[in-house]
Amino acid sequence: MKPLSTLLTLACLPLFFSCTGGKTQTNPLKNVEVTHPQRVESQSLKSFSGVVEEAQEISLGFKTPGQIEEICVKEGDTVEKGQLIARLDDSDYKLAVEATRIQYNQMKSEVARMKKLYENKSLSGNDY
Repeated sequence: MKPLSTLLTLACLPLFFSCTGGKTQTNPLKNVEVTHPQRVESQSLKSFSGVVEEAQEISLGFKTPGQIEEICVKEGDTVEKGQLIARLDDSDYKLAVEATRIQYNQMKSEVARMKKLYENKSLSGNDY
């Protein structure tokens, strides 16, 4: 009986090792720390100094420099191509146009005066 049980044991060993594929399977153990929330009785107030900055910045540029008189859109509004975004103060430009008009009138009267002098032969053609 003893040789029969030894024979059966030897016959079962290859079956046992064939189930694991010859490789030993190891499962790594992971350490887990379990904590429970605890109530804190005192209130904790934290303050931090700093500067808040926007996440996006869109730079606008105008063809004409000047002071902004009115902003026609609000933050977050959708704008279309060609839509008026801001209006510039035009008082500087009105003054410049008036100054140019005055210079033009002075030059016009100076040319008229020189033309008369030239026609009266009081002014050379080179000077005219």
